[in-house]
Amino acid sequence: MTESEAKQPPRASAPKVHPRSHGRFSIVWLIPLGAALVGGWLAYRTISEQGPSVTIAFETADGLEAGKTKILFKGLQAGIVDAVHATEDLSSVVVYATLIKELKPHLNDGVRFWVVRPEISLTRVSGLDTLVSGDFIAFQPGTGTPTRTFKGLDKPPVEAGDAKHRKFVLRTETLGSLDRGSPVLYRGVTVGEVSGYTLPDDDKPLTVDIVVHDPHHKLVRENTRFWNASGIKFNMGDLFDASLEVESLKSLLEGGIAFANPAEPGPAAKPGTAFALLDEKPAKPRSAKDGLALVLKSANLRSVKAGDPILYREFQVGTVVEVGLDAEATSVDLKIVIEPDYAALVETNTVFWNASGINASFSLFSGASIDIESLRALLDGGIAFATPDQGGRAVKPGAVFTLYDRPKEEWRAWAPHIRLHKDSPTGTGAAAKSDSGAGAKSDTGTVSESPVPGDSQATGAARDGGDAAATELSGLPTSVTLPGHVTTAVLESQLRDLGYANIGAIEKSGAIIHLHADWQGKPLKLRIDSRDGAIQATGR
Repeated sequence: MTESEAKQPPRASAPKVHPRSHGRFSIVWLIPLGAALVGGWLAYRTISEQGPSVTIAFETADGLEAGKTKILFKGLQAGIVDAVHATEDLSSVVVYATLIKELKPHLNDGVRFWVVRPEISLTRVSGLDTLVSGDFIAFQPGTGTPTRTFKGLDKPPVEAGDAKHRKFVLRTETLGSLDRGSPVLYRGVTVGEVSGYTLPDDDKPLTVDIVVHDPHHKLVRENTRFWNASGIKFNMGDLFDASLEVESLKSLLEGGIAFANPAEPGPAAKPGTAFALLDEKPAKPRSAKDGLALVLKSANLRSVKAGDPILYREFQVGTVVEVGLDAEATSVDLKIVIEPDYAALVETNTVFWNASGINASFSLFSGASIDIESLRALLDGGIAFATPDQGGRAVKPGAVFTLYDRPKEEWRAWAPHIRLHKDSPTGTGAAAKSDSGAGAKSDTGTVSESPVPGDSQATGAARDGGDAAATELSGLPTSVTLPGHVTTAVLESQLRDLGYANIGAIEKSGAIIHLHADWQGKPLKLRIDSRDGAIQATGR
C-alpha cells in the first residue's frame, strides 16, 4: 500500500435500495375518489329532488316564457316552464314544465291547468296581480288515471276551489247572452253558474252545463223550471199597465239563468239531470189549492200561452197555468186556475172564448167588422168567459170546458147577479145566485147570508123572485152617473144626491168600486162598476 493511498480517506459504502411494496394504498388516490363521491352524491341529490316533467297543450302561448313563467298552486310555486314549442301542425302550442316532487303522486287525467291573465269586465275584475308579476299557470288537483300529458284550459274551471257542487244539463234552441260564468239564480240569489255549453253537429238543441253549489243544489227538483233571465223583459198589459222586469243587475250585464219550483215540488234531481231552458219566466207555479182548477179544450192553441189572464168583464180573475196537447194529440189542453174569490163565477153552463188578438170578419153585404176584447187582451192575450143568467150549477175542480174561437153576441149580454163571498172562511169563493130571494143553494153548500130587500135588479140579491121583503126598499137606485174621471169627492157627492148616507171608505179594484153606505137606515155594501155606473148592493 503506498503512502498516497494511505492518506486518502475511506470511501462511504453505497446505500442499499429497498423496493416499495405494491400492496400499500397511496393517499394521493383519495383526492379523485373523494371528488367522484361528492359529484355522485350531488347528482343523486339533484335527480332525487327534481320533480316530474309534464307537457301541457294550450291554444296560444301568449304571456308564457321559458324559464320565467311559474306554475302556482294556491299562491305557492309548484313548478316552472322549461320550454314552449309549437306543434307540428301549428294548431296549438306545447309547454314543457317541471313540477315540484310533491306533486308527482297527484298527476292524473283529472288535473286542470289554465293560464291566469288580467281580466276586466263590467261584472268582474281578476288577475290584476299578473300586471306586475306576469301571467302564470294555475294548477288544480283531481282524480283519475296517472298521466304526464295534459290539455290546458282557456279559462278557469267553474268548479275551481273547495266549494261542493252538483252539475245539471239544460237544453235550449239559442244561447242568447249566456256564457261561461253566467250566474244561476234562485229568487235573485246566485246559487251557481254556467260551466260551459256544447253546440251539436246536427239540428239538436244546444246543451248548457250548469253547476249549483252546496247546499243550494237541494233546491233543484225533478219538476224545477229553468228560464233565461238575461237582459230586460218588457211586459205591457195595456197603456196603463206596463212593467220592466230585470232578474238581477249581474244577469242584465252578463246573462244568467233563473229557476223556480212548482207549489208541489218533486223529488230531488240527480246529478246530470237534463231540463229544458225556457226563453222567459213561466207563469207562477200553482196547484189546485190556489183556486178552482179547470181544463179548456181547443182545436188550436192560437196565441194563448201560459201566464195569460182569465178575464171576466175584462177583469182578471184567473191565469192560464199550462198548455199542451191532450193524451191522444187530438186537441190542445189549457189548464187554468180561477182565483178563490171568483171561483163562483164559473158554473156548469159557463162559456169560454179566446180573447187574444183581433178577430176580423168580412161579409159582402154587411161589410167588415173587427172585434177586440180589450186593449189588454190585444197586447197581452187572454181568455174571457161569461155565465148565463140562470140554469147553471157550481162546478167541481177539474171540470172540462170547450174554448171557442170567438164569442156570440148574447154571451156578452149576460149579466147574472152573483154574490161573491170573499170573506168566506173556506176560501172557495162561495156565492149565491138569488133566484129565490133567500140563501141560494148550490153544489158547494148553502149560502147563509140573505139578500138585501129591495129592487131585484138594483141589488142583484133577488132575481125573478117574489120575496116579500123586496118591496121594503123599492126606491134603491140602480145606477149612478159618473164622469170620465172619478174622484172620491165626486162619487160621495153623487151618492148623497141619490139618498145614500154614512158613506164609508172607498176602495177601488180595477174598474170596480167597493164601499159601505146606509140607505133608509139600512147598512149596505155597495159595488159600483165605474164603466157603466151600475150599482149592486148587499147587506152588511
